Amino acid sequence: MKNKHFFLLIILLSLAVTFAGCNQAATNSNVVANNTNPPTAAPAASTTKAPDAVATKPAESNKAKSTENAKDKAEDGEFEGEPTFEEEKIKFPRGATDTTIEQTLAPGVNKTFLANAKKGQIMWFKVTESTGKIGVNFNKNSVKVGEEIKQVLNSSGEWAIYVDNPTKKPLKYSLWVGIE
Repeated sequence: MKNKHFFLLIILLSLAVTFAGCNQAATNSNVVANNTNPPTAAPAASTTKAPDAVATKPAESNKAKSTENAKDKAEDGEFEGEPTFEEEKIKFPRGATDTTIEQTLAPGVNKTFLANAKKGQIMWFKVTESTGKIGVNFNKNSVKVGEEIKQVLNSSGEWAIYVDNPTKKPLKYSLWVGIE
């Protein structure tokens, strides 16, 4: 068991070193948390969670945590094997500030959704999935399925939302995301 933890530690340290070379200096972010939807309506949120006020770019800081979560869940007797990683750029319809992506996530897959945004814009999203077993991360924070997250972005660039399937069965989910 100690060898397994040592191996995981080596992998995480390798990822941290890799991403540390790419990291830009982070500044504090302003967090907007309320229960109202943006003007381009989507389903009403039942709860809202404000991410930690100290923000780093999730596209650069969350992948190691996503890998760690998948391996921890595998130890709990769920998905067995090495997780696979996928990446998809979020594309908004012409003139729209939000979009909904509906997909099925295969067992053991960690998917990164990337959205290009500018400093000062507000990004919001919500992931829904019927069993509640899908994992969701944003800005180094675990997010509950069905929670609407809103954040004022502290820098320009690609921002990431991570979803992972720790189960042995495919999970159908919906990601509603917007930027204005």
